[in-house]
Amino acid sequence: MNTILQKHTAIAKQIEKIQSSCITILDFTKREHVFVSDNFAPLLGWDIEKAFGKAASYIDKKVHPDDIAKLEKMSFFFINIFNEFDDKEEVKNYKYCTEYRIQNSSGDFVWVTEQHTVLELTAQKELWLVMGILDLSPSNHQYKTCNAMLTNIKTGDVTIFPDEKPSIILSKREIQVLEEISKGYVSKQIADRLHISINTVNTHRQKIIDKMDVSNTTEAVQRATEVNLFN
Repeated sequence: MNTILQKHTAIAKQIEKIQSSCITILDFTKREHVFVSDNFAPLLGWDIEKAFGKAASYIDKKVHPDDIAKLEKMSFFFINIFNEFDDKEEVKNYKYCTEYRIQNSSGDFVWVTEQHTVLELTAQKELWLVMGILDLSPSNHQYKTCNAMLTNIKTGDVTIFPDEKPSIILSKREIQVLEEISKGYVSKQIADRLHISINTVNTHRQKIIDKMDVSNTTEAVQRATEVNLFN
């Protein structure tokens, strides 16, 4: 094991202990997992050797059939965004999060969230090591749909990946305003809480409606809740 991989494996083990999350490190060039957390066994009841051997069929069979095609499509969106970066190192400033259903040892489908961050690029500036952190989803309501979002860690801007419509890009401030709306605050209260003018709040409200292609902020809050935007 080279020193770069050793460094990231040590970090992954520390995260595993602190968060009790399921951690993986994927060698993207080989499409193989070079580190797999032992936590997959107690959390989902998986046979780790089967799940992360070279045969991907074990994992494919565990993902809900309605979700796996969407996950592949949303992953394609992410790759396209990476390919558009002039400075490929910029990808390390992003966190790609997915939420989908997966089967546990009891045969039940449970919602999980998985965060992906790029750890290293190859000398040719292609994706190399990618860390995945998987946890049970904090929300499990019946109206949830498989979703993904890309977060710029530096700016807080979020891109929500849809099924068919163009991607939704909300700024950090727009997300803050929408979250305040979800708590029942009106524009004046939001303005006071965020230390901005009422006019600015109302401008953000309209931008949110336009970007999310909804009729009102109630629909926007519902959509944001479905994709776990506020967590």
